[in-house]
Parts: sequence; structure tokens; C-alpha cells
Amino acid sequence: MAANVKLYLLLLSIIISYSITCCAEEADKKTIPNDAQERPQKSEASKKMKDAAKSPLGSRYEIKSKEVFQAMINSYKKRKNVTFRHVQPQRKAVEIDGDIILGGLISIHEKHENLFCGPLMPNGSVQALEAILFTLDKVNAEKDFLPGIKLGAYIMDDCNRDSYSLEQAVNFIQGSSNIFDKSVRRCTEGTPKSKVSGVISSTSSSATMEVAKLFRLFKIPQVSVSYTDAELSDQQKSEYLLGTVPSHVSQIDAILKLILPLNLSQVSVVYEDSDYGNKSFMALEKALSTNNISVGVNLKLIKNSKVTYNAYYDNVVKRLVVQSRPKGIVMFGSNKAIAGVMKAVHRNSRAAHFLWVTSNRFSEHGLISDINYKHMETVFFLKQITQPVDGFEDYFKSLNVKTNKRNPWFTEFWEQTFSCKLPDTRLTPMNMFAKNKCNGSEELSEVKGFKIEEEAQYVSNAVLAFAYAIKAMHEDLCDGLPGACGMMKPVNGTLLLKYLKNVSFKGLSGNDFQFNEEGNGPARFEILQIKQEAPGMYKWFSVDYHKGVTLDILSEEFCFTNNGHTEPDPVCNPTCTTGQVKKYEDDIKCCWQCKNCQQYQIVANETTCTDCPYGYFANGNYTSCELNPRQYLDISLLLIKLAFSVIGTAAAIVVFVVIMREKEANEETKKRMKCWVIHGSFLCGLGTLEKGILPVVFIKNMKIQEKPTSEEDKGPDSV
Repeated sequence: MAANVKLYLLLLSIIISYSITCCAEEADKKTIPNDAQERPQKSEASKKMKDAAKSPLGSRYEIKSKEVFQAMINSYKKRKNVTFRHVQPQRKAVEIDGDIILGGLISIHEKHENLFCGPLMPNGSVQALEAILFTLDKVNAEKDFLPGIKLGAYIMDDCNRDSYSLEQAVNFIQGSSNIFDKSVRRCTEGTPKSKVSGVISSTSSSATMEVAKLFRLFKIPQVSVSYTDAELSDQQKSEYLLGTVPSHVSQIDAILKLILPLNLSQVSVVYEDSDYGNKSFMALEKALSTNNISVGVNLKLIKNSKVTYNAYYDNVVKRLVVQSRPKGIVMFGSNKAIAGVMKAVHRNSRAAHFLWVTSNRFSEHGLISDINYKHMETVFFLKQITQPVDGFEDYFKSLNVKTNKRNPWFTEFWEQTFSCKLPDTRLTPMNMFAKNKCNGSEELSEVKGFKIEEEAQYVSNAVLAFAYAIKAMHEDLCDGLPGACGMMKPVNGTLLLKYLKNVSFKGLSGNDFQFNEEGNGPARFEILQIKQEAPGMYKWFSVDYHKGVTLDILSEEFCFTNNGHTEPDPVCNPTCTTGQVKKYEDDIKCCWQCKNCQQYQIVANETTCTDCPYGYFANGNYTSCELNPRQYLDISLLLIKLAFSVIGTAAAIVVFVVIMREKEANEETKKRMKCWVIHGSFLCGLGTLEKGILPVVFIKNMKIQEKPTSEEDKGPDSV
């Protein structure tokens, strides 16, 4: 209740601020040109800028007139150490006319410390926008799909700021026209255009959550194409929010089903200090506790650590080696974090015995190559299964800055991609240091390392979900009449949400799509493992899949199978030789040590040594027990030994006889000592003779029977 009141008050303040600005401009009869649609983020240059920063929420982001804006710019130019970084880039939006308008809220730009909107997002921002337009073109090109109805779009940028995302969302509630560009016309004409029918969002989880609360109040369906966590899957908090990506819960479920067959009693967790990492750790900890699996060591990785890259991750791995008793480790993090830890494991051979299960928000292409190292055979990566959108790559690579006018951020994307500046664009913090000049003849197909992001599939499915929902609604409400009938003007958000939840179609990527009961996209994960393809050459191989709610049963081959390739180097699963058995570590079936059986033991199975009966020893293969044969000297050596023994014995006898005959002459000597010496020499000779005689069995079998007592003779009845 309190959250709803806060949203209502915030919305009311924004609308009042816009109205005051609008009417004030009409009274002054001034029109704000496009090049004056700037607003200060920080104020350090003049009192005017400070006053602007203290103004109400709506007018704080808006320059009152061209003269004031020019004065601000001039004040900046007078200071050599200040550039245009304090001024927010021009407010822009994609506007495509249509009978039914779909809104779009995308993080086109990054958040920046000194800029309200930083550079373009490195992955997928412009591609996500173009994927919306590409799919809309496909839908509108099918005249029989939505007869008489054209889908339009109104797409804005939230600069990856949660507060600004909420402010931009107000535009979808008030109308699909740009509030700032057309505020004067709306004040004179009175009523704005009708609101959008639904919104496609690609923003952070926290921003998506705040916007979802606002849209729930106004019953506007929202489909998110970015990551969704457990909080976003709560239908009570986000009733009008759906998602085309697998939910956070399904990812944890896939990891859990990967761990359970390995009989782990305890695991360690390494996670990045981010929204994704923290929530993943909490969800996994809860799931492990439910299945009686405890968390041994949990390490939080500092995001964007200022410490030396290799030194930081080396220290993390050393802590795991010292502190982590469990051999199973689950890791959540970004591409950089996972690659950093894996490279540190490669440098520390003592950590090679760990069993790693890694996952990140989206499985970037670079991650597959970044951790392609030796000693990584026990690394398993949970990757979302995605397919390219049919025709989108050719469409995107064919775009040119001269012809693509419907995307207001494409010129900025062009300059950032080719590290240049177009002649007709204004100076911005992103292009002011560009050394090259663009002329529009560049081609995206020639950009080294350029790739289509996997997020395009989720964006395309979001557009198609709205299209199929509108199609089903049109068929039910309009009785086959072309165009949007009266029952669809305006589109009822609650009814549209009902149709959205029941859509089922084959996307442009070729995969079947349908929202699950929680309102998320189908869970499709692939389990990858590094294998040695050739000596010194390692490659990722698919070892299993997780589709829906079940995971194929994993056998021991999952841990170390080579899929027909060269056997990998032993890591924590060495090959045991003859006479050895496996001793598992901490009940992990993937990791063991080889234990030697004793000479009197045979190998009963791969984990057990069995004692032989007394007098028996294991054969050479440790497969059966054999009677221990007595070893004898070779006949030639035995004869030589016997000869020396006879000579020594005879000499001892001669000496003894001499002593006894000459005892009177030797009375003063120690006769007793001489007798003992001669006696010892004699016994040594006899002992050598005894060893040369082969044993003879005199008693072959003897049975000992206990004599019964008198009471036992009476029989059992006497007891």
C-alpha cells in the first residue's frame, strides 16, 4: 500500500511539473528548438546552473530557453578544464506511427559518473532496438496476419539509471508523443495521444521492478527481455510483467539438478558483488539447504576491482585452496569475473582438483574462448541455448548511417563503432577526441570482431508475443472485420495481458515459445565442458541439456568422458593402474585418489581391496589368490654354499679337538670363551646345511574335534 502511494505521489509531481513547464512556455510564446533540448546533470559553472539543478523534477531536466542554454555553454568554454561532459545529450525517441503502439524502454547508454548518459552500452543496446524494428517490419509485412492493423513503436532510452527509467515510463502513461518536443502543441490542443498498449523493456532488474510497479497501477502489460530474478517472478508484486528470458529460479534449478547426481554433501560458492551475483547466491543457498547440502566457503568477488587483475584473482584461488574443504564450487559472475578466476586456476595447479559449475547472466561468446586452458577439464558452464534470429544479421549489417533515419542513436553507434566523427553531427564527449572522419561509406560487415548479440532472440520473441496476443484479441472481438474495431479502442491492458499469457508460436529463431506459469520464457540450458581435442588443444563440448523441469540423469561419464576424443590429462580423476582402487574424496564421484592394495589383497571392485586367506598372496594382476610358493636357491649356488658350510664345520671340529687335546697347555686361556666360539661356528655350518634341504610333508591332514562335556552328552532335553 505504501509503495502504491509513493508511486502515485511521484507520478503526480511529474505531471504537475510538466504542466507548469508547458503552460509557462505557451504564455511566453516560445518554442524550444531541438538543438536546445539539453539539460545539466551537474552544476559548477554558474549560479544559473545551480538554480536549474534545484528546480522541480520536471523542469530540472529541461533548459528554459535557447539563450539560457547558450549562456551555460559559454560559461563552460571560459574554463579550460571543463568540457561538455556536464550537459546531458539531446533527449531522443523512436516514433513509428501505427494503429496500435508498442512502447520500448531500453538502456541504450551506460550510466556515467560525470555524464547523465555515458557512451553506448557495449553489448546489445542498439541491436535490441533494431531487433524490435526488424520484427515489427516482419509483422506489418504480413498483411493477413493483422488485417487492417499496423503496429507502431515509441522507444526511449533510460541511460541505465533506475530513477530516469521511472521518469521515462511516465511518457507511456501520458501518451506516446514526446513530452518535451510537443508540450506546447499538447497544451494548445488539450488532449495527448492515447497511451501505448504494451511496453518492451531491456533494463536492469531494479529498474524493471520499479517500472513494473508503475505499469501495474495503470494496467499496462510489460514484457522484459533482460534478466529476471526471483523478485520479478513474484506475480503479486509484478502482475503485469512477463519475461521472454528464463527466470532466475529456472537457472538455479538447472544448477541444482546438475549438482544433485554428483552426491555432493557440501559445496563452496564464488559470486560477484553485483545484483545478479548476490541474488543468485541467496537463491542457491536456499535451494541447497532444502536438499541438505551445506555451503562450505562463500567468497564475494569485488566488481571492477582496482587491484591488479591477475594478483586479485590469484589471491581468490589461493583462499579456496586453503579454506575450501568441498571440492565442488559454484560460481556466478560476469564474463570478466569468470574468466579471471579460471585463468588463476590455470596458474595454480593446486586448484585443478576442484569441480567448477559456472554461470553468468548471458553467456557471452568471449567467455568460451577466454577460459580455454589446460587443467580446466572439471569446469562446467551453464549456457542459455539461443538461436540467431533469421535474417536479422543480414539486416543489421546492411544498415547505413545515411539511410537509417528512424533510429536517432544510430549516428552515435556509427561513430563509436568506427571510432570516427561524422561531419554533420554535433560535438559530444564521445566523439570530440576522434581522430578519423566518417563519410558513411563504411560497412558494418567489415568490422573486426563484430557479432550479433544473443539478446536479439528474446527481443524478437517479445514483439511477436504482443503481435500474436493482439491477433487473438482481434479475432475474438472484431468478428473478422479488418482494422482495430471499437472494442479494441483503446486496447484493454488487462485483457491484453490475458492473451499474452496464452500465446504460443514459433519465433523467427526457429524455437517454439510460450510463457510458463510464472510468466517467464522457456528454460533451455546447455551444459558445456572443456575437453582436450588434441595434445595441447582444448575445446568446449556439450555434455548434457536442461530443458523444462527435468535434467537427463548424469553418469560418471559426465565427469570425465572425452566424447570420442583424446583422453584428457588427469586432474582429479586419475586412471588407476593394476592393483589400485578408487578412493573418492568427500563423496564426489568425479574426484578420487588411487589407493594401492597390499600383496595379500586382491581387487574386488573399483573401490574395495579384499584380503586373501593366510598363506596366500595375490597374483600379478591382483585378481585371484595363490598359495605362496617357497623360494629355493639355484642348484649351483646351493652347492657352493654347502661346500663352504662343510669346510667351515670341519674346521670347527678340528679346532675343537685340538683344544681338548692341548687343554693342559691352555689352562691360562679362557677355555669357556673358546668353546662358545667354536660351538657358534659349528651351528652356523649346520644352519646352512638345513637351508639346502627341501621340506617334506609328514602330516598331510589333521582334524581336531572337541570332546563333548557330560552335560552335552545328555542331549537337549536335559537343559
